[in-house]
This record gives sequence, C-alpha cells and structure tokens, in this order.
Amino acid sequence: MQRDRDLVESSLRGDAAAFAALVDRYRYAVFGLCLSHTRDVDMAEDIAQEVFIKAFLKLRDLVDPERFAPWLRRIAVNKCHSWRRRQSAHMSLSEAEVGWLAAPGKSPEEEMVSREIRQTVLAALGQLTVPQQQVVALFYLEELSHEQIAAFLGISLQTVNQRLYRARLRLKEVMLGLVEKTFREQKLPDDFTERVIRAALARGRQLLEQRRWSEARAEFRRIAEIVAQHREAQRGMAQALAGEVQEMLGAERAYDGQVVQEVFAALEEAYRLGARDPETIWGLVSLYQSADRYEDLVRLMEAYMVETDDPEQALRAFRQASYNAFIVFKDPARVFGLQRRFLSIEKIGLEARLESYCRPVSIAYLEVGQAQIWLEKAEILVHQLAPPLTRRHCIY
Repeated sequence: MQRDRDLVESSLRGDAAAFAALVDRYRYAVFGLCLSHTRDVDMAEDIAQEVFIKAFLKLRDLVDPERFAPWLRRIAVNKCHSWRRRQSAHMSLSEAEVGWLAAPGKSPEEEMVSREIRQTVLAALGQLTVPQQQVVALFYLEELSHEQIAAFLGISLQTVNQRLYRARLRLKEVMLGLVEKTFREQKLPDDFTERVIRAALARGRQLLEQRRWSEARAEFRRIAEIVAQHREAQRGMAQALAGEVQEMLGAERAYDGQVVQEVFAALEEAYRLGARDPETIWGLVSLYQSADRYEDLVRLMEAYMVETDDPEQALRAFRQASYNAFIVFKDPARVFGLQRRFLSIEKIGLEARLESYCRPVSIAYLEVGQAQIWLEKAEILVHQLAPPLTRRHCIY
C-alpha cells in the first residue's frame, strides 16, 4: 500500500488517482469522526465532504506530507466545531428528529422498527464520552484497525485500546450488536470522491461569479493539476485569467505577458477537450488577433461556423473568417470557399444567406471581375425575402 506521503506528492504533481486514493483511504475515518460530533448521518456526510474539499484545495499548504492524517483530522475537528457553534440548541433524540435515519425502500412497519433501533443506538452512544464515541464510530465504520484509528486521531495505540475497552463496558452486548448493524448500514455513497471534485469546481465557479479572478484562477489551477484534462477546470481557469487581463487594462496596470500566455494555454486546452461555448470561442479569437495568429483564427472560425447550432453565431464566425481571409491573406478563392461552406449549412436562413454577400465577399467578387455574378446571386436572395426590406437590403 502506498504511503500517505507518496500519494500527497503524486497529487501535487497532477496524479488524479492519487488524491482519489487519499479520499477513499480516509473518507470513513472522517465520516466517523464527524458522526461522533453531529449524531446525524446526513450532516456528518455533508461536513465530511466539506473536509475533503478543503483538503483538496489546501493540499499545497501541507508542510509535511507524512502528517496528512493528523492534518486532515484537524480540518475535520475544526469543521465540526464550526458546525456545533452554529447550532442554537442541543439536538434531542426524539422520534421526530431522527427521521433522517429511515432507510429508503422499506415498508412503514420496517421503517418504524429501523428508526426505533437507531434511536436506541444514538441514545446509547450518548452515554459515552466524545473520545469514546469517536473510536467506536471509527472502529465500526469499514472496520478501521486500531492502528489506523490511532494514526488518524493522533493518539497512542494504547489509548485507542483503552477507549474501546471502556466503551464496550458501558454498552450492553446486545447494544453493541445494534451499533455495529447501524454503522454497517450508513455507508458513504460510491460516488463520494466524484462529488468532492464537483464541489471543488463549484467553489471555483462561485469565485468566478464574484469576479475574484486571482482566487478563482488558483482554485481551477489546483483542480487542473490534480484532474488531468478536465475541460471545465481549463475553461474556468481561462475565464479567470481573461478577467485578470481585462482588469489590468481597465486599471491601466502593466501588461503581464505571462498571464496572457496562460490564458492562451488554458483556452486552447479547453477547446481541445471539447469546449464550444461562445466565451471560449470568442476569447480565443480575441487572443489570436492580439497575437497576429490569423491562420489559427480563420481555421477556428471555419470550424465553429459549421459546429455551432446557433445561426447567428455561425454568421458571426463566417464574417470573421472571410474578413481575415481577404484583408489579411488577400485570398479571394479562400473567401469564396468559406462562403460556399457557409451556404451549405441547412440551418442558415435567407437573411443570413444574403448577409454572406456583404463585405468583404462583395469586394472579393469585384477583385476577380465577377461583380455581375455577385449582383445576380444577391438579387435572387433579395427577391426571395418577404417585405419590408431593410435599409441594408436596399443597398444591394
């Protein structure tokens, strides 16, 4: 089995499976610790998820990777203390308040029996001290060994043995069986690790909405480093970087070329991974223009005008591609090729087809001595359009 140190170091190098292994190794330990504080399975699961999110996002702050378990425990304890401070009153163990314990898919009679059993278990656990509750919860969740419990709680093996021994003395034999049965039923969901990653991405998006660009960029970067080829992380990082660039320009601060290069890399990676949203596409266009990468720009626009389901976006992409093909490359043949491809798109309406004959296409026809052909084709489309014609149509 890999050591915690190795998994932490691999995670920081971008190994997606390494952090997932850490979550899988400690998820029940954290869950059990949270359960001993909250006595609420749903709340314990929520807090456990928050613990791993924070660990995920703050992994670089861990000074000694060998101390991952105690570091994670401190995060869990702090989260539980924060939760307890938010509680306005002590939670009673009445039947109404243990409704969360009912297992899905059971009959009303089975549900009632199950609720009564769990209520009795929680009442029995309430007789124990908090340290005893912790070791009982950890021992009966996924059968964590005494050594694992000691390492996680930061106590000696002898202390673990003593706490378990004293806890057993306080619980009757039948009650101990019910404790074990109850905890066996309270497994974390199989997609827990995936949910941790999703929640971490949500945090990055929230920072993005708040226009906290540098913080958002840092969060998305951490996700991208750990989850290789994650499209949303790349896209989010690019948006945060672009926001930083705009902020620089608006505040007339020194232009940071390194940040621009990072925007390039993030947007291109997001596009390569399948991002086709307008923000990604037009963000790339803006960057290609600023860097004089017009060939990349024309290729991007030609592909996008065919791929997008939005006719307006397709027309906009055609205009951008044809303009650069003519003005930058001075290539009428390429302009005509782009127009033919645009007109072959079935979803394009008559007005958009007529728009495709505007500048620079009209000038390209004129350049090659085909003004009459341009006029005839444009005139056909004008007559096909239902009145009233716009001012632009009359110009044709």
